[in-house]
Amino acid sequence: DMGHTREEGRRLVAMDQPLTLAFLPYRPFTKQLASLAHQQHKEIMLHAPMANTRNIGLGPGGLTPDMDEQTLAVTLRRALQSIPYVSGVNNHMGSLLTQQLQPMDWVMKELNKYPVYFVDSRTIANSIAGSVADAYKIPSLTRDVFLDHEQTEEFVDLQFKELIKTAKEK
Repeated sequence: DMGHTREEGRRLVAMDQPLTLAFLPYRPFTKQLASLAHQQHKEIMLHAPMANTRNIGLGPGGLTPDMDEQTLAVTLRRALQSIPYVSGVNNHMGSLLTQQLQPMDWVMKELNKYPVYFVDSRTIANSIAGSVADAYKIPSLTRDVFLDHEQTEEFVDLQFKELIKTAKEK
């Protein structure tokens, strides 16, 4: 969820690791940190805010099921264009939107206009986002391990160990 805080963002950008960083659109430090990350040879993604089943606010650039096709496409296009050096997109939240065929079709129809890949964060088991991306032949992946849905250092550490185990298996 890059773009909110400068110092945390700078620490991630400075890591001597091949990281892909996901930036929320229109946040105070998104443009600055994305440019810095690009200079440090980091990959940049749009972390596209999508409607969720808990009605948690999306902030600017959010995609919701009440949008018509044109509004959704323009909102997504502007979010993509607001972040420099974007090579991929994933959903931020999205447990509601990623279950719905029509909005996900509109999302992928717009993404298909750009040389980007899509990662389904799979915030809900019934997500169809990855399969809709596949139907558009957009390069896509689906998350295997969710790292931080519980915000404690101990939990994230356990999830990170699970991530490493899964990566080695695959």
